[in-house]
Amino acid sequence: MQVIEGDGGVGTILLITRHCSSGSGVRYQKERISELDATAHEIGFEYVQAGFLNEGFSYYKGSLQLSAKGEHQTVVISKVCYYELENEEGSTEKLKTVEPAGLNFLRSLAKHLSNGA
Repeated sequence: MQVIEGDGGVGTILLITRHCSSGSGVRYQKERISELDATAHEIGFEYVQAGFLNEGFSYYKGSLQLSAKGEHQTVVISKVCYYELENEEGSTEKLKTVEPAGLNFLRSLAKHLSNGA
């Protein structure tokens, strides 16, 4: 995960790099932080380039809310809002099965933090 624009607050653009488990190489996506609520421990992000936008979605927004469950446990609530692309006949394209965006974000964040960020 790399901050390519902004200060880490709302409007910040992140470049996320993922190595595909299928061995098909590296995938990139850009996300914009659209919500940030320190009191509620919630962050929202919208895909602005690649990622799910290349998987049949015209819009994809997710949010994560973190709540302490115990001393070393955290509950993560993930919400997703999306629009599917329509084909020439007006119906939506058959979408590939995709991993929840929140999970991708948490994996990238954990890797970033474990690298001494």
